[in-house]
Amino acid sequence: MDIHECIIFTEFLWKTQRNNGNIWIKIFYRDLTNHLTNYLTCKFGKSGNAIIDDFILEKYLRWIPYSKFKNVEYLSEGGFGTIYRAIWLKNNGDEENDDEEVILKCPKNLNESLSEFLKEWEYHISVLISSDIINVYGFTEDPSASKYMVVMEYANK
Repeated sequence: MDIHECIIFTEFLWKTQRNNGNIWIKIFYRDLTNHLTNYLTCKFGKSGNAIIDDFILEKYLRWIPYSKFKNVEYLSEGGFGTIYRAIWLKNNGDEENDDEEVILKCPKNLNESLSEFLKEWEYHISVLISSDIINVYGFTEDPSASKYMVVMEYANK
């Protein structure tokens, strides 16, 4: 079972255990959730911010170390924040090892409104079933500025 199948199965168990009083389903769900959380934490790391780490685990996103980006280039700045383009060095043992051009979005005043920021991204992630929506891969932090950034698919079309 790969990670995506495991996530789907965990979500199925969550719905089943809510609607079913069977104690064995509840125990299995709890154990599987703990193993999945440990796996995702080991594979994708942590930011050091408990709120962001919980969000990453809950939404099955990634914490991507800033060192995994090269050629970070300023693109523009708007009301929401600053946008950069970068190359994501994805050679992390996955089956997909191709480097990828991505967008790094650095929102203004993130530390002041972290919960609002995460609510917006929660909504964005919830509508990802449409092929017209740009994928969110996870988060990173620029160590020189101590600013969190969203790592997104680059849509150069």
